[in-house]
Amino acid sequence: MPTRFAPHRLALATFIFFTFLAVSGFASGDIRNPHGFMSEPGKCTTCHTQVPVTPNTPLVKDAVSLCWECHFARVQDVHPVDIRPEKADSIPLPLDEEKTITCVTCHNPHSSPYADVPYTRQNPLGRLKGMLEGYRTYFLRFPNDEGQICLNCHMREDLTAIDAGIHADGARDFRGSASCKPCHKEHHGAWEMSHHARTLRDPNLDPTVVAAVFSGEETFVREEIYRTLGTHWTQRYLLERSAGLRVSREVWSLPDGEWAKTYWREQQWRELCAGCHYTGYNPYLETYVEEGVGCESCHGPGGSHVVSGQPEHIINPTKLDAEGRDTICASCHTHGHDRTGEFRYPAGYAAGEDLTVYFRGLIPKEGQGEDTFRDDGSLADRLRSFRYWVYRFLARKGVNCTLCKSFKSGGETAPETRNVSDDMSLAEHCFSCHLFNEKGSSAHVPEVTTETDCYGCHEPMRDAGGEPSIHDHKFVFTQALDRPAR
Repeated sequence: MPTRFAPHRLALATFIFFTFLAVSGFASGDIRNPHGFMSEPGKCTTCHTQVPVTPNTPLVKDAVSLCWECHFARVQDVHPVDIRPEKADSIPLPLDEEKTITCVTCHNPHSSPYADVPYTRQNPLGRLKGMLEGYRTYFLRFPNDEGQICLNCHMREDLTAIDAGIHADGARDFRGSASCKPCHKEHHGAWEMSHHARTLRDPNLDPTVVAAVFSGEETFVREEIYRTLGTHWTQRYLLERSAGLRVSREVWSLPDGEWAKTYWREQQWRELCAGCHYTGYNPYLETYVEEGVGCESCHGPGGSHVVSGQPEHIINPTKLDAEGRDTICASCHTHGHDRTGEFRYPAGYAAGEDLTVYFRGLIPKEGQGEDTFRDDGSLADRLRSFRYWVYRFLARKGVNCTLCKSFKSGGETAPETRNVSDDMSLAEHCFSCHLFNEKGSSAHVPEVTTETDCYGCHEPMRDAGGEPSIHDHKFVFTQALDRPAR
């Protein structure tokens, strides 16, 4: 006979359960308010330009940027900002001066974290906890359990996600490139040989990754190198300084085997560089998923794909149109700044998203007209900049960080510069890495010259369409030349 659960035991268990819920709720008090610090004396100027604060006191930066400082890991998984509602002039919610949505359109960070009425739809357990400890408000401006906030901009029949809420279940789920290897071993192996994978390397693990030869005249010594930056044209060095990580002033020219002292100061790593050299980087917490440009830099966060194995749960650039593919590359291979102006990369961007939300600040150059630069913050302008970089990728001279800032002749095709004498042949492109110390050597048979077709023997991996796969380090931008892919 099954043992009965005695009534007094059931009553005791129920009492303990409800007591736990009540104590865990009420005892925590203000400690559960993540915005509690805002009421502390002297903290007003964290967000506002002056005290006392009035409804019209300006913020130190735009509201979204302020929210990003704490909520960066989640902010891309919520309702979009920087869009203008159709009823912008009549909705009873605050918009910015351009009549676009910000975080504080729906949320009031100074409000209470708990209330005595539901602010969102509740399941039975949520209703029970709400009665005992108060309903979570999520700092919404007023209850939205029946879409009251949403209906200011949306039609009720369009609110298909109201039961689950407009927030995703969690932060972006990056897994790292190692998680791709079990199913994509060939591609992973080719990627490991690529410049992207080796953009950051640790000299403590492999001292040979430092290419520079030190004479004693440099502004740093070899022992100060934390990471190396670059494996192709130039190599710079990430240094540990008292003020944080800095990029070396000196640049080692890999083709020439000497210092190219073209920079006059060390560069701030976090503010200027880190976002494109780490995968899954959070500049506020200074955390990342992996060093270097990993698989998820181009394919987006892979957590769902790793779990399901389904192709629709990952970005496949080959399935995107030309604009979609170029946008991913342009996120690092064009210059600009993020929406806050604090970082010189599109902080928070993930492959497949709208880059214009995250990346701004293209600058027109002398001689540019409406055909090559419209100065409208558009994706078209940014892609013109990127396509100019694609074309100049094979240039013998002037390949440095200033290249991307001089795309004045970088139209869609730039035919007037297609045959300039500075173009590299495909062999010369390969020589730039593989023959630094082998020129004139008989070790390579047959003999190589500037006219050698390296592809003839060293065939790159191909994608499903027959084009050289960008995962392979032998990939070059063949579309920049009047030469079809083999």
